[in-house]
Amino acid sequence: MLIAGQSSAKITNLGVGTHILVNITAAEVTLRDLTIYGGNDAGVSVSGGAILHMDRCYVTGNTKNGIITDKSAFDIVNTVIAGNGTDGLSSGVALGSYTSSGPTKFAFNTVVNNGLVGVACGQTYTLTGILANGNGTANFTSSTCVTNGTTSTSTTPTSAPTIT
Repeated sequence: MLIAGQSSAKITNLGVGTHILVNITAAEVTLRDLTIYGGNDAGVSVSGGAILHMDRCYVTGNTKNGIITDKSAFDIVNTVIAGNGTDGLSSGVALGSYTSSGPTKFAFNTVVNNGLVGVACGQTYTLTGILANGNGTANFTSSTCVTNGTTSTSTTPTSAPTIT
């Protein structure tokens, strides 16, 4: 399934109840050119052996993790993950463990100003070309996120991104 945005397409919470904005279970889904923001839970959740392909998306302002994977494959590229995990317990991205076949690619993304950690890896993953800055206690979980061609600084941004 392909979900592609046009003309600044946005997925957001309408303020009724607690909901994951995009919840993918046991399916292969491509998200492209979307803004996913303002959820009072995770922005994108992938579980049950699903496969997420994400390209040129903007995931921001979600109370819990911006993106969370659990026992699922992922191919997340050219995406901005910013200002998520505002509950103080969640991260911008939480890449859970995955032992089946399928992609485990996290490359050329910007991860800034998220809650607890910028990118938390549940097992060893190689992250390529990531710009990470101003994320809670750390930009990456040091023992499991292997960074390659990645820029990480500890400077806190002066303000969060604004969605209009």
